[in-house]
Amino acid sequence: MNKQVLIAVSALAIAACASGTRGAMPVPEPCAALADSVSKYVSVDALPLAHIVGNPNLPRTPAMLGPGDSAYVEFLVRPNGLADTSTVLVSGASDPEFVRSAVAFAAESRFVPAQAQGCPLMSKYNLVVKSRAATR
Repeated sequence: MNKQVLIAVSALAIAACASGTRGAMPVPEPCAALADSVSKYVSVDALPLAHIVGNPNLPRTPAMLGPGDSAYVEFLVRPNGLADTSTVLVSGASDPEFVRSAVAFAAESRFVPAQAQGCPLMSKYNLVVKSRAATR
């Protein structure tokens, strides 16, 4: 009986280790202290900028932007390089389809967060979407 329990527990452990979902990785102590300081003492406005990886699909241009107008998209990027989609802020356009495409852009893109002392930090990313030039 104990042999069967041991085999069952081992099988569960192997399945858990092989699953695609992973828990949070432990953060080295210096990085944890730095992240704590940044979160306490640096306002969102002053966060350093993250950089995008690759060539992602950009949000489509809002339908109601006039010639020379632009929309601004900003969101936070976590130290793991993923966007925090709950922080997506759109200015200059109220088109719901554009807002959805901006959130999708944030969710699907990958970023290189800013670093300090070799530690990745909470960062921000901003994007300006300009209207297409008027045709003559």
